[in-house]
Amino acid sequence: MFRVRKRILNPSHVQSTSTMAANICQLLDLESESEDEERSILMYLFNRRRTKSEKNAYLRKRQSHGEFNLSREVPDSIFKETFRVNRTQFNEIHELIKNDITGKECNAQKPIGSEEKVAVCLRYLATGDMYKTIGLSYRKGQRTVSIIVCQVCEAIWRRLQPIYMPEPTVEIWKHIALEYERKWQFYNCLGAVDGKHVAIRKPLLSGSSFFNYKQYFSVVLMATVDENYRFTSVNVGSMGRFSDGNIFTNSPLGKMLHWICQNQSLYLDKIHQLHMYLLETKRSR
Repeated sequence: MFRVRKRILNPSHVQSTSTMAANICQLLDLESESEDEERSILMYLFNRRRTKSEKNAYLRKRQSHGEFNLSREVPDSIFKETFRVNRTQFNEIHELIKNDITGKECNAQKPIGSEEKVAVCLRYLATGDMYKTIGLSYRKGQRTVSIIVCQVCEAIWRRLQPIYMPEPTVEIWKHIALEYERKWQFYNCLGAVDGKHVAIRKPLLSGSSFFNYKQYFSVVLMATVDENYRFTSVNVGSMGRFSDGNIFTNSPLGKMLHWICQNQSLYLDKIHQLHMYLLETKRSR
């Protein structure tokens, strides 16, 4: 089928225009009653192919004109401002996840490099820009940018989470409690926890499930930090209509706290529900 189509669409073929159009109609199961209709169909197919080629012409200059090449030339201060990490940290992240994001080579075209994928993902995470504008800067399609961001984020979580945010244990909590006591003179504290509403577009058929008290649609990021503001646990994806206290109570960390010593506390603000292991920071007015 592919050989037949290639022979028919070749302009140098000796067949006449009407014969070529008739063959194309037969190949595509189209019906035409006159020579003018056949000629119109043929011109439409040729123009469509030419328009698509012109539309994607700028993507072919990705390696020479894309923003990734420019990032190699900018000063270190601009590099850090763009990606929120310095070059050393960028290289460390790349070395940890490059085996998970490296594409397989083929004869059609060279795959996107792993360093460029990390740059696209960090650019999105640092700026929150749209996939479309990032794709124009890096000379990629919008769908390609979306796939890269998801792929790199999954690799970062899979490789870096066990190193920088391991699952809390009794020994880790005891160490955090001692550091809170030493640095902040706050006794029996395992961490400070709060929630953040992340604005989203309304999901389809969701009603008001994601509509929060701030009058916009969101998901909630619930996080706990130690004495040095480093994350020890995160819970992402709860519907915006739920309160912080409700989300924390039903989170894995909240359920786990039911099984630990009752004389330890968490440093919360006044909107969280109080339990025997939670402590409010301010009195209600």
